[in-house]
Amino acid sequence: MKPLASSALRPAPRVSVLLPTYNRAHCLGRAIDSIRAQTFTDWELIVVDDGSTDETQEVIKGYCAQDSRIHYVRQPHAGTPARGLNLGLRLACGEYLHKQDDDDVAYADKLAKCVACLDERTDCHAVLVPWRVYRGTSAQGWRLFSIENCIPLFFRLETARALGGWNEFYKLFEDMPLFGRIIASHGKPALLRNILYDYFESDDESARYHRNLKSISSLYRIIESAMRPLYRWGLSDMMQPHWGLRRALKQVYF
Repeated sequence: MKPLASSALRPAPRVSVLLPTYNRAHCLGRAIDSIRAQTFTDWELIVVDDGSTDETQEVIKGYCAQDSRIHYVRQPHAGTPARGLNLGLRLACGEYLHKQDDDDVAYADKLAKCVACLDERTDCHAVLVPWRVYRGTSAQGWRLFSIENCIPLFFRLETARALGGWNEFYKLFEDMPLFGRIIASHGKPALLRNILYDYFESDDESARYHRNLKSISSLYRIIESAMRPLYRWGLSDMMQPHWGLRRALKQVYF
């Protein structure tokens, strides 16, 4: 595989798809296949490997050999998807940006519908679509758990760059701070009614997810309480960036 050329030296597609991954060779193909099956074909897929130790590199090599729109980038293990996403964001050259999780499925018309939406809604900077959330395991099968309006995965690329991309402090829920900054800076995202994405959550990951979510909720109650004295001293503005994240959390989960 050739190194990924600078964005200034590559043809610019309408959509750059970023796919961060780490040791998910067993399910990575499902996510990549869903992008290759898109009815909208003017895309590039940048797979950022966070130092995987399984067969991830071999899996992606096979896809790169089949499709010149797929690019592979490897970085030393960072332990957070945010760092890989920011690397992909620096390399991307599309007008729009779609984040694809390494075990999820984007429906065949997801990119087409999201592009059409932002082409029409020039006042919007992100698109929100309903997800089907599945729980289970690969060995025991998957069951439909819920249908939810989750965090947007489709943005204007320059908006994501202007807002600083993903905060690498977060090892989990890395999309929430970016979502909060989009809401604070540009208002609510456009909302599509079609279900266009399948999100797969293993039972083990689900239990950990909700424990972490409960901890985050408690953390933000502590932050809110601690901020009250700042108002007395006129220092509350220094904490304003956190309010966008709090509003996003409240809108999506509480």
